[in-house]
Amino acid sequence: MLVVCPAFVGDCLESVEQIGMRAKAPFLQAGGESLDFIPCLRPPLWLRTLEKMTRNFHSKNRIEEKQNDN
Repeated sequence: MLVVCPAFVGDCLESVEQIGMRAKAPFLQAGGESLDFIPCLRPPLWLRTLEKMTRNFHSKNRIEEKQNDN
């Protein structure tokens, strides 16, 4: 089983430990074959993504403002 936590924008020690480690033992003991924790976005990737989203939002708003001014 692959586990991902899409609401987490970055892995903190608590999420890695609770989900990636502590949940694994009970899952395997209950008959699960494997449990792998898929890491979240790393800070540099997340920051680049956030920057791109912000720039796109800002550009879109500027275009709309210019259209409204005309």
